[in-house]
Amino acid sequence: MRSIGHTTWLLAALPLAGSLEFAGTPPGRLPGTRVVGQHADECSTRLEHVADLVVPDSIPLGGTTVAVRDGRGYVYIVQAGDIETILVFDHRGAYLRSLTLPNRPSESLPINWTVLATLPRDSLLAFDSFGPSMAVFGPSHDLVRLASLPGGRIHDVAALGSDTLAINGPVLTADRIGKPVHLIAVREERLLRSFGSAHEVRRPDIAYMDTRVLAAGGPGIWLGRVTEYTIELWNRSGEQMLEWPIERSWFKPWYQGRQTTVATGPRPRLLDLAEDGDGRLHALSIVADANWSAGVDDDLRTTDYARAYDTYLEVFRPSRREIIESCRFSGHFSVLLDPGHLLRVDGSLDSAAYSVWRTATAGRGMHGRTFNRRTRSSIQGGKS
Repeated sequence: MRSIGHTTWLLAALPLAGSLEFAGTPPGRLPGTRVVGQHADECSTRLEHVADLVVPDSIPLGGTTVAVRDGRGYVYIVQAGDIETILVFDHRGAYLRSLTLPNRPSESLPINWTVLATLPRDSLLAFDSFGPSMAVFGPSHDLVRLASLPGGRIHDVAALGSDTLAINGPVLTADRIGKPVHLIAVREERLLRSFGSAHEVRRPDIAYMDTRVLAAGGPGIWLGRVTEYTIELWNRSGEQMLEWPIERSWFKPWYQGRQTTVATGPRPRLLDLAEDGDGRLHALSIVADANWSAGVDDDLRTTDYARAYDTYLEVFRPSRREIIESCRFSGHFSVLLDPGHLLRVDGSLDSAAYSVWRTATAGRGMHGRTFNRRTRSSIQGGKS
């Protein structure tokens, strides 16, 4: 199932294409640690390879990714090689087509698709930060309409209904600086309110102060601070209902920029959030591999994602401040397509390959069959 606001629809199951093995790990299992309360044990989640996303030889793939998966199992990707084009793949990973905006004047600004989202009946929303604007594509991938959006650059989006969005990004007016989330009425092209900062002045115009936004199963909005690993719940009136700093030895909060070196590595970041039908929150974070410098060149550009980065997948019950599962996996799983499926990126910044994986626990009831989501681009992280 997939849910935006209170609307749900069936999620098509992806066929299993086999499990991949990693050196030093059991077949089909990646290493991790399971944490329940204060007790640690072996991680119970396996990630199984579902499909490789296959593109024509004429399409170069870069390593930074925006992606989303709809109810048919179709996967949509925007990648660093072409930020103006949305690549469409079917549930088996076969390339279907590319989506672009037609009939654009030659003097128009370039398109920069920074966020994708899906709605019931498999409509696709694509958000352009250079506008800022939103394009709506129908189930047959036809362009239905374009809408201008108030504000500035778009970092993340949660669809709260047919005409209301929660957007993370800078709105640089005196009354909105320091507030990272903005509710927007799309048809009226109007900002309704801004919120998301209860205790301090924040700078959403700075990349490392990004906030993940996600429509909660009820009337609320989940926020996840990228550089702090703090989970928050706000209502649509702009009132904070929950603030939960999640303490991890591998995720030290950080607030200032820092040059990455071979010795330090990049810092950890929260990549993505998803909520399942039982109200459990799934969080995807990235950290540096124990020998991350083996996956970068002399300029610290990624040459091998599998050797440069590791990924944490954690499941929480925020209403009880309970940690259900905490797993560390080898490689760079960059996007939560839904609570049961992830996107993995391999290769380099200049030549990437993408694959879809699913959690083996999904069929045993660990992950609910419904979810709320929109999907955000991958962000490289740091050393645990």
